[in-house]
Amino acid sequence: HGLRDLFWLPIEQYRKDGRIIRGLQRGAASFGTSTASAALELSNRLVQAIQATAETVYDILSPTPPVTKAVMDKRYLKKYKRVQQPADLREGVAKAYDTVRE
Repeated sequence: HGLRDLFWLPIEQYRKDGRIIRGLQRGAASFGTSTASAALELSNRLVQAIQATAETVYDILSPTPPVTKAVMDKRYLKKYKRVQQPADLREGVAKAYDTVRE
């Protein structure tokens, strides 16, 4: 909506009650919000691409064979299958505190 709101909201507000400044404020706010959201999404995709590229380059250049995610997942699943779920919130917080303390 951002770019459309930048132009349409002032016109709409002027037709409604003649206050074009209020429409400009609303349009600029809408445009700024949508632009910031798009910039964050784009930067997130860029960071993901850089991370994937860096991991691939590291795997290619490292002298040892890479540890695949599947192997890591199996190790963690074995470890955490033995751990029982907490009975209530208090027990869960206590276990979380003990884990962080370790």
